[in-house]
Amino acid sequence: MTAGIKFIFMLASICYSTTAFAQKTEVHAKLIIQDARFNNADISEAWVQQGGYLVLYSTDDSEKVFLASVNPGQKSQSYGNTFDLKVKSVKADSDQYEHDIFTFKWSYINDYDDKKGTASVKLTKIVKDVGVAFTCLIIAGNLDVIEFKGYVQGSLKPLK
Repeated sequence: MTAGIKFIFMLASICYSTTAFAQKTEVHAKLIIQDARFNNADISEAWVQQGGYLVLYSTDDSEKVFLASVNPGQKSQSYGNTFDLKVKSVKADSDQYEHDIFTFKWSYINDYDDKKGTASVKLTKIVKDVGVAFTCLIIAGNLDVIEFKGYVQGSLKPLK
């Protein structure tokens, strides 16, 4: 199984489908931002109060997985395809929650200034008793560091 397919299947445990985009789109995970940092400066207010989120999705005309960071209050987003995916799964024990670490490259474009680039991304999905949390570290080509933390919308403790 390729890393891309494994990535989609692993995220499917927390996914739902939608057709909210112009073409038929399957959303694999919507990550609601509760904390945001830009080069260690707290920018949470601009993201949390304005409903900011990350979304991983695919389209019906591509096998690629896309990432978008969306700030509805500012009517802005950065979006693009992901590639060079690596996945590491860690089982829960007495010291840590079960978690999956996804590292990949993100070829993005900002719709607010048309800047393009490639970023390195480390996305960690953390399975807790009350739901699924995430951390996302994005290092842009110019070495700016963006960090988001929050929860996966609609996640519930899996039924057994």
